[in-house]
Amino acid sequence: MAKPRITTKFLFILPAIITILTIVVFPLLFNIYLSFHNWQLRFRGSLPQFVGNDNYLKALSDIRFQNSLEKTFYLLIGAVPMELFFGFLLALLLWEPFRGRRIISVFILFPLALSDAVVGLIWGLTLVPTYGPFDYFMRSLRLWQLLGFEKPVSLTVSFPMETIIAADVWQWTPFFFIVLLAALAAVPTDYIEAAEIDGASQIQVIRFILLPTLKPIIGITVMIRLMDIFKSFGVPYILTKGGPGFESEVVSLYIFNQALQFLNITYAATLTLLVIIIVTLLLTAFMRVYRLRF
Repeated sequence: MAKPRITTKFLFILPAIITILTIVVFPLLFNIYLSFHNWQLRFRGSLPQFVGNDNYLKALSDIRFQNSLEKTFYLLIGAVPMELFFGFLLALLLWEPFRGRRIISVFILFPLALSDAVVGLIWGLTLVPTYGPFDYFMRSLRLWQLLGFEKPVSLTVSFPMETIIAADVWQWTPFFFIVLLAALAAVPTDYIEAAEIDGASQIQVIRFILLPTLKPIIGITVMIRLMDIFKSFGVPYILTKGGPGFESEVVSLYIFNQALQFLNITYAATLTLLVIIIVTLLLTAFMRVYRLRF
């Protein structure tokens, strides 16, 4: 039987190529084009004007942009390790089959099925002072006084980034849980049984068998969350709007404000490209330190 011609093979992958060019390559090239121009959309009939690297120089000296990067890194460092820890712990607890495991897994996965806006709304309503359920719980047990507060406080105002981190951990811990649970199901039981026969404790099994076996999966999930943190928008926007002041303005929220609030799309395009470069460098460094290979 004759092999299909190269042109026939190309026709089968042509839709995928067109899709990639449309939703990935063209926006990226257009962003690069905008980053070297100044386009005042506030004025009718305005056209892009070439400004060279002015936008990049402005970004490097933009204190608000630097602040948004700091808040994003704070979110990354504060949320992802806890998500990994709690997700791995839940995966270990539900690894062995028992009655009701599927029902418990459904409840654990529930936050992952919600959109960022819904998660932000749920946490915002829960933490509302004076009539929110969290405030009612704190007042009922007199915990506000025990913590040194004379009256109930708004956590989204007093601790905005910590509140965002808590909501992010609640939403994304199930992601680590379901991925690591599936990975644990593929671990050969022969290694574990042999280690237990040799007298290894559960901690030793986890440290010397499970963690080395799950290392590639853990690395990939952490990389996915690292990229996703820099896209985090819905929860910070709904919970704090970046406030009070700029205390919780993560980088995606700052870019959003530049593009749609101030209509400065060329500067927003520049910031987007800088974030892409930062994320690429972080992923490269992580893969080298973690020794992750594909």
